[in-house]
Amino acid sequence: MTQNTLRSERVVSDLHTLASDLEALLQNRNPPEESRIADLRGRLSQILSQTGEACDGLACRASDTAKRGMAAADASVRSHPWESAGVAFVVGLAAGVWATRRRSA
Repeated sequence: MTQNTLRSERVVSDLHTLASDLEALLQNRNPPEESRIADLRGRLSQILSQTGEACDGLACRASDTAKRGMAAADASVRSHPWESAGVAFVVGLAAGVWATRRRSA
């Protein structure tokens, strides 16, 4: 497993834990004890900070991956301009035909 996958799984696990704790708190009809509230607040704060940090890290990695992909596409188009224009024309033509047939059907 990659490090990104492990972090994503941890974020999902933390969110499930958070949801189950909050659900248990809301379903409890008796007023919770002060120590229980303090414990839940501490756990909630910790899970939220860890989840926020993990999401920030994942967002940065996704942004970097997208930037690298755009740079590779730009380099490919610059090295093969006529082929790129031909591909763009064919894709545009196919999309236009598809949209026209879909609209008339």
